[in-house]
Amino acid sequence: MYQGSYEKLKDKEASNVVDNVTKLLDGNPFQKPVVHRCEIPFYPGAFLHDVSDPEQYPAPHRFAIEYHNVYYILDGTNAPIYALNSSVPLMLHDGTIADYIRFFLTFVSGQHGRFEIVESVDDIKWREEPPPNARRALSMMLQTIKPQAQADGSFTCEATILFHESLYRSQISVTENGEVKLRNEEILVEDIPVIDNLFGH
Repeated sequence: MYQGSYEKLKDKEASNVVDNVTKLLDGNPFQKPVVHRCEIPFYPGAFLHDVSDPEQYPAPHRFAIEYHNVYYILDGTNAPIYALNSSVPLMLHDGTIADYIRFFLTFVSGQHGRFEIVESVDDIKWREEPPPNARRALSMMLQTIKPQAQADGSFTCEATILFHESLYRSQISVTENGEVKLRNEEILVEDIPVIDNLFGH
């Protein structure tokens, strides 16, 4: 999962973000919103905003990217990310491509759910903690993503991906304009006791 370094916004700065985000939503789900922000290394000058309301249960979350005061709501599809890629400077290189892949798969959900990159057993949201021998066996299957640049400007890598309760090995390719494709999925383990984490709205 994409992990940015978030800061909590206060007062007018937070209110401005909430106002801009809710203008793009069908209704305002927040009563007492809290806003966190982080920089995005592959979109220089842009910020990822996490707007939530922890006093509600379940707490509503909306994610939006802001670039020069223009906001893009991340809605679980690839459309807003590809719109960003065509209008915001996109910097994909050896130092940013792994973060971009994690970001894309964190915020894009397929028709039947989201693909989650798993690089460590600690990345898994367990429904029930597995015994130590099962953790060790699973850990040996996992791999850190290490994208390699190709001659055409694209990047490719292998990754271990959790989809619902199954772990897969998959090839990932990213074009120079940020289009992501998964292919050649190979199932490794089924029926893993995890919390099924779909993109929530």
